[in-house]
Amino acid sequence: MPRGLVNKSKVPQRVSASQKPRAARKTELVEEIRELVEEYSHVYVFDLVNSRTALLKQVRAEFKDEGRFIFGKSKVMQVALGRTEEEALRPNLDKLGKKLSGSTCGLFFTNLSAAECKKRFKAISELDYARSGFTVSRTVELKAGPIIGQPSSMLEPLRDLKLPVVLKKGIIELERDHIACSAGDVLTVEQAKVLKLFGIMLSEFRVRLLWRWDAKNGKLTQLESSSDMEIE
Repeated sequence: MPRGLVNKSKVPQRVSASQKPRAARKTELVEEIRELVEEYSHVYVFDLVNSRTALLKQVRAEFKDEGRFIFGKSKVMQVALGRTEEEALRPNLDKLGKKLSGSTCGLFFTNLSAAECKKRFKAISELDYARSGFTVSRTVELKAGPIIGQPSSMLEPLRDLKLPVVLKKGIIELERDHIACSAGDVLTVEQAKVLKLFGIMLSEFRVRLLWRWDAKNGKLTQLESSSDMEIE
């Protein structure tokens, strides 16, 4: 081999987490969770409402020096905590694990006081445009009149979205009041586009703290129910 050239086949290649065998990733996650249980005084089960990757990064940044967020398969996290009373790392952690359900649930480890943690998370929320498939909680009515900010070239695209629009003196107008969506609707692609065009945000990102486990006494406390009603 010419001098100065390196045989890349002999150079150790760094393997990313996504490239590791599934069994190895599961083992690492289990070990990580068990280490965090020993490190932190509180463990929460949380649920992400209307999650977006960028918003989740903001939440991680907010608590980067005060806790750790863990996502993974619920069954794997349950194995780490202990699936039965006999397997549980600490009292009641098996019961906490049983509260993990769905792809938006995870674990949050922290030493923050319960009151401070709840206060901080309650303040975290951000409105965003709802996407197709989102179930709306209120009716949105668009009033008849000029549509500000839309060029005349948008007339046909707006009609394709089933909006009752006309062009008057070069300005697009809604001929009559129009219901963009009704409470209980599951948004279609067209409805989601209409709401975005009119700058209407119906989706709110937030983190729900559902359950808290206290390392001091093993107490398990419900903070919020699946129906969004506050318990504590």
